[in-house]
Amino acid sequence: MSWVFASLSVAFGSAGNNGFYSSSFFIFLLIFVIGLLALFFHVHFSEKKILNFSLLLRPIIGLRWLNFFILQFINIGISFVLPIFAQNYLNTEPFTAGLILFPGSLLGAAIAPYAGRLYDRHGPLLPLTIANTAMFIGCLLFYFTTPVLSVVSTILIYIFLRVGFNFGFGNTLSDASKQVTLEERADINSLFNTFQQYAGSIGTSVLSAVISSVQLQNNTTSALLTAQASQIDFVLLAALAGLGLITVFLVQWLKRKAV
Repeated sequence: MSWVFASLSVAFGSAGNNGFYSSSFFIFLLIFVIGLLALFFHVHFSEKKILNFSLLLRPIIGLRWLNFFILQFINIGISFVLPIFAQNYLNTEPFTAGLILFPGSLLGAAIAPYAGRLYDRHGPLLPLTIANTAMFIGCLLFYFTTPVLSVVSTILIYIFLRVGFNFGFGNTLSDASKQVTLEERADINSLFNTFQQYAGSIGTSVLSAVISSVQLQNNTTSALLTAQASQIDFVLLAALAGLGLITVFLVQWLKRKAV
């Protein structure tokens, strides 16, 4: 199974080195599609299953899984983009570029217990709406303010985004676990934790490929190319955050319909 998803990361790595129109990108992308189809038939017909993918066919669990994947994709992806942006465009030292993430990570971790209590008292709708809205607005702020960003404004927007992430990340898994039997909870945890790692991997692969492919253009300065590539990454992440927000309302609609 690992080679199927690794081929997608390799495809984007190739796109970063050779551009998105290179033959190697499409070859590895084709390998991923073929592998995905093979995996589908294996999961459908095999009696030995490492992960219980059939759980994702249940609408609420599938939507929660998608939201979980998106949140981690954005979290790891933007943590990769911002230090590169700070070094190449804001001309900071590598140590300073890394420290840009520290306040947001610290405050995000501090807010996590409160996010759990909010879920226990009010259910998943409020914390997950806060999480996905904050991620959406944060990515849009990065996109629209890219040319005028400073170290301080980057830190502040990242704090806002990261606090939002911690309102939703653990709560998506918690709510998905409530939709299955006690015997299936181990399967849910395995499924979500596996794709948590992959979301981070593919997030960095996709966003770094965008930056590298843009930097293949030699018609302007490296700093300006980095800013342009970062803007593409930010709008891509904003679109994903918007999709995550849609999943929250879809799940709420499905639950009301079931009641």
